[in-house]
Amino acid sequence: MAAEEYDDEDYDDVESDAGDVEQDIRAQRERGRRQLSRGRMAQLGDRIAGGASRPGEQQVTKSPFVLILVGAVLGVALLSGIFYYIIG
Repeated sequence: MAAEEYDDEDYDDVESDAGDVEQDIRAQRERGRRQLSRGRMAQLGDRIAGGASRPGEQQVTKSPFVLILVGAVLGVALLSGIFYYIIG
């Protein structure tokens, strides 16, 4: 009775299933790598912002909003200086 339950054919199925499991694991790892890979804009944002920090330890001067605001103010100041020079 036990010999009937565990035929040689069953072992072949188990071995082929083990190969399928390895392929599934490889495919899952690849999907995980693709999901974890970040885009260029996210990497640039991390560089500008300095990465993750705890509350209370953030630096306002590295905030992307503040940097854009300062850049805009400098651009407007430069343009106003050019117009003052041309008109004056």
